[in-house]
Amino acid sequence: MLRYSKAKLAEERSITDIYFKAQKELDVRKELYEKFRRKLTDEELASLDDEDIKVPLERYISIMSAGYFGGKAPTYKVKAFNADKDEIIKELFNHETNDEKEIKEIEELIKHIVDYNNDGSHFLHMVLDYLVKRACYEIYYKDEITGEITIARSDALETVAIWDYSAKKNLIGIYRIIRTYMANGEYQQMIELTTADGKRYYYDTPEKRKIFGTPEYDQKFKDEPLFKEEQEERQPKKWDDDIPATAIENCDGMAIFEPVISLIKAYERCIQNSRNVFKYNDEAILKVIGYQPENPLVIQNEKGEDIINPARQKEDEYVLTSRVRYFDGNKDVNSDIAWVEKNVNDTALQNHKKTLMDIICLCSFCPNMTDLGFTSADNNSALEKKFFS
Repeated sequence: MLRYSKAKLAEERSITDIYFKAQKELDVRKELYEKFRRKLTDEELASLDDEDIKVPLERYISIMSAGYFGGKAPTYKVKAFNADKDEIIKELFNHETNDEKEIKEIEELIKHIVDYNNDGSHFLHMVLDYLVKRACYEIYYKDEITGEITIARSDALETVAIWDYSAKKNLIGIYRIIRTYMANGEYQQMIELTTADGKRYYYDTPEKRKIFGTPEYDQKFKDEPLFKEEQEERQPKKWDDDIPATAIENCDGMAIFEPVISLIKAYERCIQNSRNVFKYNDEAILKVIGYQPENPLVIQNEKGEDIINPARQKEDEYVLTSRVRYFDGNKDVNSDIAWVEKNVNDTALQNHKKTLMDIICLCSFCPNMTDLGFTSADNNSALEKKFFS
């Protein structure tokens, strides 16, 4: 959580200081998001084959929780007018409450804004951002011609909030880091700072960024900050003494699946080990006692190099595929043939996996949809009782 004073936030040099602090938080959010979707770039496949089995429980936990809390858009209602309560508040606190007419006007205004921004997925994505990236943001825009208010979600991978130092902290800024890539592969960064006074824009350059913090930078740019404001792009304030944004940041700084990442890895390893054992048994080695092959395993070619004997390969193939095998046994050697396999205690394995799954769901406060509570009776009732009870 970034905290600054309003006066210091207005200084151009503070934008560069905030950048490095914000980037640390954004890097952690990016890492959490990569765990959620199990890939680094859009071009990758999240899961390809069984050589590296992935069990994306981070995604299960996040989407289950987001669907429960954000699957249905919220409804808004202004508290009804109460004459008795209004009189008491006036007498005790010398404070005027909203009258019936004003309450109805506020209700109609909220309804109009919600209807104008009719996007059922907006709230769901806000909740998902909060659960996965541990923060969510939205910014309000006012149309200069019609005066209509548009609400837009700001990606938590490029946005941080700035709060003041008061005990009941107040939002004083929304800080967005936006990258623009150029044809040569370089990129320029733009900082969009939204405050109650309007919007300001700051830019760096690849040249300055590469040498920032070095003696070369001090010699070339003196005490100039990394980010410089573009005065012509500054936008005046359009709202009355308030910042046009909403910011919700997790007070504990944790994604919903963050406490169980190690348990998910243990669960994946358990399944991977099971797969490896079964694969080993499928490709098991044949053990033969009391039989000597007629052909040696290794022979030399014309150059004197050791190579696998083709005749031995054919002989081994015959032993593997023939339906009848004959062995020479005696009193000293008991002839035998068998596959060399690893024994698997399937009951213990299943119990271990179930224990891991139960702990994962317990510590992430997300119900296990595969347990008996969801296979019989009223599943909706079971879900309501289990979810974040």
